[in-house]
Amino acid sequence: MELAWRSRQRFLTVARCEKYVCSSCHRSYKRKSALTSHLNHECGKQPQFLCPFCDYRFKTKSNFNRHLRTQHLVTACDRPTQE
Repeated sequence: MELAWRSRQRFLTVARCEKYVCSSCHRSYKRKSALTSHLNHECGKQPQFLCPFCDYRFKTKSNFNRHLRTQHLVTACDRPTQE
């Protein structure tokens, strides 16, 4: 019981430290750069990276590349070109 209280307390402490908040969706971030990245690539935007092997779509290129590596075992050299 005490452990659950401590983790809840830690969550509340972390939540109070995050001072950069998106005015559209109210997500909060510790760093201004994270909020800027969120605004440029995520908030209110449709995913722009489409996996050529399945129906997944991604908002960031890094998540797209990680998906290709882990789910389809594709490296940068093996990747089909998008035209």
